[in-house]
Amino acid sequence: MNQLRYEKIFSLPMLGSASAACVVPQYKELPVTRPETILGKREVEVELQRRCVRHGEYLSVNDSAARGDFVQIDFIGYLNGQPFDDGKIEDFDLQLGSNTFVAGFEEQIMGRSAGESFEISVTFPEEYPAEELRGQECVFAITLHEVRHFTVPAPSDEIARKEGYADLAEMTEAVRQQRIRLHRNKEDEKLEGELLEQVIASAQAVISQPLMEFTVERLKKQLQQQLATSKTTMEKYLSRNHLTESELEEQLRQRASKAITKQLVVDGITEQEGLEPTDHEIETAMEEYLKASPRVRQKSPQLKALMRERLSCLKVGKFLLEHAVEG
Repeated sequence: MNQLRYEKIFSLPMLGSASAACVVPQYKELPVTRPETILGKREVEVELQRRCVRHGEYLSVNDSAARGDFVQIDFIGYLNGQPFDDGKIEDFDLQLGSNTFVAGFEEQIMGRSAGESFEISVTFPEEYPAEELRGQECVFAITLHEVRHFTVPAPSDEIARKEGYADLAEMTEAVRQQRIRLHRNKEDEKLEGELLEQVIASAQAVISQPLMEFTVERLKKQLQQQLATSKTTMEKYLSRNHLTESELEEQLRQRASKAITKQLVVDGITEQEGLEPTDHEIETAMEEYLKASPRVRQKSPQLKALMRERLSCLKVGKFLLEHAVEG
């Protein structure tokens, strides 16, 4: 067991500073029950098949050609019954659906089989590079020599060895353990969040009036910005959620109290247990955030503070679970 007493001075823009403090009766040795990890019936099978896809290849088949297949064709193009320049090609490899040719060409090959000879008709676009073909309807005489379909091998010892395992049994067990770890990681993330919420709920916080008013006002502005973005008025928002202005005010105060208490708890445990995110961790988190958020184009002090806050929450959650007691 471990009690936390923590006080923090907040710097408020244009309002100076304000303080808040909290007492957490316990944040170590919290009781936790881990759920039994159960794999779905087909999880291992699907993952094995995904690995086999890496070793698939295009093989000649007797089936009719479909989108994605490769075909080998000869063709001659005719304009007004006469072959046109550069309109004859032999043994050409074409992937159907690749849009290599003008619209309609590849689609009319789909459904055909190797050994067939047939004609198709297409109209060239007005912006086609060859001036004499622009907007013209042309006929193509096609001979389809081969259809190659992407074929995925079944799981086998041979595939397992290509993947770096002794045999299929070893690869299957490795995949099973991998899926179990993925499930447990998700379960741990959920437990970490639940434990942090439990600690926040148990905390006794004393929040100064200026800090409370500042936080409530900030939440109001955030809500107003969200409503403006969605082109919704405050009146409509209140009506839709069956709220009065005073009830909304009370909701915002409760949210502000929880947000401040959460920050006190996270900052307090972070300081007490030496969990402060490193500069490298913060920098990496900012880079990942920028990659995932195209609208945010550069790093800023605000983004750095946000990443520090997120990392601190994650570290505190992991700490709580590591020091919890299964019961």
